[in-house]
Amino acid sequence: MSVVIQGKNSAKKYHIALTISQAIRQGKWLDVQYCNSKNQNKQFLFAVKDIDWNKYKLMGDLFNPMLEQEMYPFLANKFIDFTRLQYARMMPDISYEVPESLLKKLETAEETEDFLQFNEQHHSLLTFLEQCIQFDIDPTVKKIAMVEGLDADTLLAKEKTSLTREQCKKLAMDLRNWQEEEKKYNRIIRLALNILSIKRYGKNIPIIYKEVLLHITENEQFLVVGKELQFSKSYLLGKGSDSFFLSGFDYNPEEFLAMYESNRDSYIEEIRKSLCSAEIINTNPEFMQLSGDFNVHFNRVKNSVLNMIKSKTLTFPLKAFLGMNTVQQGRRRNATVVTYDNKVNIDQVQVVFNSLRENITYVEGPPGTGKTQTILNVIFSLFLMDGIVLYVLTIMLPSKELLKNL
Repeated sequence: MSVVIQGKNSAKKYHIALTISQAIRQGKWLDVQYCNSKNQNKQFLFAVKDIDWNKYKLMGDLFNPMLEQEMYPFLANKFIDFTRLQYARMMPDISYEVPESLLKKLETAEETEDFLQFNEQHHSLLTFLEQCIQFDIDPTVKKIAMVEGLDADTLLAKEKTSLTREQCKKLAMDLRNWQEEEKKYNRIIRLALNILSIKRYGKNIPIIYKEVLLHITENEQFLVVGKELQFSKSYLLGKGSDSFFLSGFDYNPEEFLAMYESNRDSYIEEIRKSLCSAEIINTNPEFMQLSGDFNVHFNRVKNSVLNMIKSKTLTFPLKAFLGMNTVQQGRRRNATVVTYDNKVNIDQVQVVFNSLRENITYVEGPPGTGKTQTILNVIFSLFLMDGIVLYVLTIMLPSKELLKNL
């Protein structure tokens, strides 16, 4: 990296740059602490909308819910100096529309001017890993009805639900305080809307829910409910002490969710049959705060890896995982694709081929697209190429199917 400005190459500035890049990619506001021209530290929320490479300036919208004044604390199209940022933290529950022009500018930036490290692949991979770890956390309901005057039924029915300025200020301040709690206690806290939960001895156990985002602009502020259903993993897999997932369901969690809305009544009835007398199904669209604890301090691990990258002391296994090997050791030029049967399409063949040639291959697809069968074909192909396979998974259904075919 050849960009050099005062304080730029410090570890702190490096992490700030990566955090800003992550927030831009995900369309999320930042909680920043900023040292102004009077050397006063100010804290506010900031949404990046443009960048000046030459002056190291960020242009965007500024929102300060901490202000006590009656006027709406929103300032549009304000510039801040990157070098004066003391810290930056992404606000995962507060979103904005990222201009296409900004994304294009960042994606086509020369290495010598990209002080935000936007195009560093290793940070994207670490962010993806962090999201996978968050997905494995089973949340609990911490609070319900946090916004006074908000109708949860309206929130579920509408594409977006408008908030008053006072409601917006209060919720934004709460979200910022939650981030402090996340950092202090190593946990994740999110806004959500209940779809299906189990009430047990006064405790509300979330099973299926939708994520909720606060969207702030100069002229309006509103809540948006995510379109996709989310679920508490261990409850559906039968791993946790509060699990209720029925052995009678012949689906993995993804398939269960995919068919839930079209089979809602019959599924709820089956679930109800398995409950004890102290348990009640709750399908009320309650607006709630979910909280879950990390089993590992991932931010410490992530920062440690980033520091090793910065100091060029990264170990070989980490280089392989992050795709940073200068020499592609072990890469096979001639990969032989073998399939279990002829029920494959060109996309699945391409995945097998890539898996045999590349260090890392990511595969994503909805239920029924052949992911398990593709893994089987990768294993067969590696066996015939004298390869060694370590198969790791978090749910048992695909494992049983694979073992049967093997």
